[in-house]
Amino acid sequence: MLLECVVESQVCVANPWELFKFWNIGMHGYRRLAEGFAEAMIPASVRLNRHDVPATWQPNARTLRVAYMSSDFSEHPVGFVIAEVIERHDRQKVEVFGYSLLADDGSQQRKRLESAFDRFVDVGDLSVRATADRIRADEIDILVDLNGWTGGWRIAERRLRCAVQVSWLGYAGTLGLSLLADYVIGDLEVTPVEDQAWFTERIAQMPHSYMPVDTRHRMARRPGTGEPGPRGRCICTLFVQQQLQVQSAAVRHLVCIVAADAWRGALAAQVQRYSHWQLASRSRAARRGRGAPGFRTARPGTADYLARIGLADLALDTFPYNSHSTGVDALVAGVPLVTKRGDTFPGRVGASVMMAAGLPELIADDDAGYAALVLDLYRDRDRLAGVRQKLAAARDTAPLFDMDRFARDLEGLYYQMASEASDRAAGTDATPPQAPARAA
Repeated sequence: MLLECVVESQVCVANPWELFKFWNIGMHGYRRLAEGFAEAMIPASVRLNRHDVPATWQPNARTLRVAYMSSDFSEHPVGFVIAEVIERHDRQKVEVFGYSLLADDGSQQRKRLESAFDRFVDVGDLSVRATADRIRADEIDILVDLNGWTGGWRIAERRLRCAVQVSWLGYAGTLGLSLLADYVIGDLEVTPVEDQAWFTERIAQMPHSYMPVDTRHRMARRPGTGEPGPRGRCICTLFVQQQLQVQSAAVRHLVCIVAADAWRGALAAQVQRYSHWQLASRSRAARRGRGAPGFRTARPGTADYLARIGLADLALDTFPYNSHSTGVDALVAGVPLVTKRGDTFPGRVGASVMMAAGLPELIADDDAGYAALVLDLYRDRDRLAGVRQKLAAARDTAPLFDMDRFARDLEGLYYQMASEASDRAAGTDATPPQAPARAA
């Protein structure tokens, strides 16, 4: 009730990304919160001024210059899923720049990303004005913000209108101010056209999932019987760390049923051993001063991390904020993901990736259907085996795993955006694409 009052009065200036993970307040509520946060972060003198979109690109004049800006060019979920897309960009069509907001973390993933871009620049120590000047000097046509309001954001440069500005991947929602982004990239599932009213950006849709996959990761040998890890039947719940206390009743109920079923049968020892392994892992992490991380933050390396996820029979998606890149990791490791189609952008990502993986039968429409689907797969081993075989075959056929097609589709969107900006610049109205009126 308190949250509903805050949304309606729009007095909240909390980061909307933090609230996404705890409450499902609908797309209307998300836009209201984003607008309030944007108003608090961006001065009125900037918000209310006219800002023209520069249009340096002309059709057939040169390749399109696309820049990605992020604080996550490192061992971060965004850094992992974006790498292959950058590598697969067609250099005959686009010249690709990377602007990093954080210094080099020394990781192998950082080195891979630096080499993937045509030009990679660390702008973390530059002022807002100097960063904007650098973007203009590089004659960037499309500037893709991979942060939004997530951790590490530095959105001030976007208010200076350095290029056609795009929000993608890191932040699943509207930024709340059309000045900050002209477009948001989604797909038919996460950003259906009927949701346009809840975005201050224009929706640009990928034909399949908006979520990329790194298909070039190798999976290590799965742990043997003498190594730590779950044994017997294993259900892997892809919790975002902050969601452990607020997971939906459906998931909590399922965990209880599965645990009770296991304890009643011959799997009691395996469940107990897995619990002890989890506790031991958390204890070791605590002694190292790392708190109590989950699989992702404690992983020794991507190959071993994927191998350990691959020990699970089934992965359960989370609500109201889906697992996003972690769900994709499960699919890459060969573990089917059961999800429920939500009514918000972050709550539909599971449905997006499962449709693109060619497994729509693993998408439930409500809590009851979700619970029934998970329990049926848990108890019907033949059905589960068939689903796993279908997922394995999808690696060679499904759009989710076709990163060449993904890169071409993404480049098509960028060219369409640049063409629209060029057309506007040639006309009498050089303003950015107009977003729908403010949410009532």
